[in-house]
Amino acid sequence: MDQVVKDLHLMRLGKEFSVLHLRRTHDINAFEDVGMVEQMAVKSDCSLFALGTHQKKRPDNLILGRLFASHLLDMFEFRVSNYVPANKFQIKEIDYAIKPILLF
Repeated sequence: MDQVVKDLHLMRLGKEFSVLHLRRTHDINAFEDVGMVEQMAVKSDCSLFALGTHQKKRPDNLILGRLFASHLLDMFEFRVSNYVPANKFQIKEIDYAIKPILLF
C-alpha cells in the first residue's frame, strides 16, 4: 500500500504540491474517528488526502477524501488489486505532471 501512496505523491509533482506522511503503525482508522485525519490536514494545510490501510478484514485499501475548513466533507474507500507501480512500465521517463484518473 505504501507504493500506491508514493506514486500518488509523485503524480502531484512531489514536494511542491503534496506532503507525504508514512506511518508504520496502523493507528489511524478514518471511518471510526476522523480526528487524526483532520489534525494532520490542519498541520499540513491540505484539503485532499489519500490514506493507505491494510487490515485483516479489509486488505489493501486506499481511502481518498477531501476537507473544507479543516472538516471532513467526504471519504471513499477503494480496494486495490493488481496494482502495477509506475516504475515497472517500459518508458524511459514518466511525466509526473499528468493528472491521474480513477476508472471504475
